[in-house]
Amino acid sequence: MAYTGGIYEAQVLGEITPKNSEHFNVLWEKGAIRERQEPNYLGMNPAIDQVKGWQPWNDVRTYQEEGGKEVYFPRDLAFEIEDQLVKEGFSADEVQKRLKYFTAVTSKGVTSLDFHHGVDAFFEFLGKDGKKVMKRITLDASIKRRKVKEGKFKTDWLIAPLEEQDEVDGMTENADRIVFLPDPSLEEEAYIGTVEKLGKRIANELLEMDELRREIRGGMPPLR
Repeated sequence: MAYTGGIYEAQVLGEITPKNSEHFNVLWEKGAIRERQEPNYLGMNPAIDQVKGWQPWNDVRTYQEEGGKEVYFPRDLAFEIEDQLVKEGFSADEVQKRLKYFTAVTSKGVTSLDFHHGVDAFFEFLGKDGKKVMKRITLDASIKRRKVKEGKFKTDWLIAPLEEQDEVDGMTENADRIVFLPDPSLEEEAYIGTVEKLGKRIANELLEMDELRREIRGGMPPLR
């Protein structure tokens, strides 16, 4: 299937939704969103806070777009991360309260988080208070062959179409951080396997945090 970059990002990661068309027009006029040109610059944290206010869901795991279409990849990935953490002793309710997903993508333009910082979406794992961000996992989705081949991206993970995997060779940087995502409508089993593998790796990165390991072990210092 042929994609443009913005459409691929939106399909794979979901897209932000300003409150209404009038609100979108105001954001456009202020330069918060731009198409084919640079939006107003924001530092990393303000750019993150900006897109958090434009999420179309409270929880991507239960969200359905108009017409019943699901944002399948982040939903499935969130469930896989949850499953892995539950195996380590967390309750499903607790993970659902603490694991949050946000998109910075819009098929109508580009945000500062996307344009200036290269982040299309991110997960946050919150502390027990539900406020402190213990860890943020950033994602970039791209169909750009040069980006895939060179492996030069700013996020923790790069998501690319399965058909781009031949671009990776011995010269590719960060090759172990590139995820080639099959189309679930065409290769369901391969898609499920890819999501499971990535979910396990992200969960393991969360579990490597000393603070989280102390929680699991009831306040005991982490094993070394």
